[in-house]
Amino acid sequence: MKNKVVLVDKNEIAIAGKICSNELVENGIIVQPSDKSNIRYWFSLNEINKIILPNASEINQEDYGRLHEVLETFNKEYELED
Repeated sequence: MKNKVVLVDKNEIAIAGKICSNELVENGIIVQPSDKSNIRYWFSLNEINKIILPNASEINQEDYGRLHEVLETFNKEYELED
C-alpha cells in the first residue's frame, strides 16, 4: 500500500492508484491504477483539486511539488512496505 493516493482533478474525476515517479514529470504526477495494469494517468499540478492519502487526509496544495517527501513520511509513520 506504499505510495497509494486518490487524485481528484478540477472536474471532480478521481483516480486511485500508486504514484509512479519520485519526481514531477513535466510539472505533473503520474498515477498507475493497479500494479497489474500498464495504464498510467498523468495529472498536471494545475489541474489537481486534491490528493487524498489512505488515511483520508488531504495533502496541502503547497506540498504537491514535494509529494515524494510527504509520501515517505506517511509510509514511515504507518510502516508501509512495497
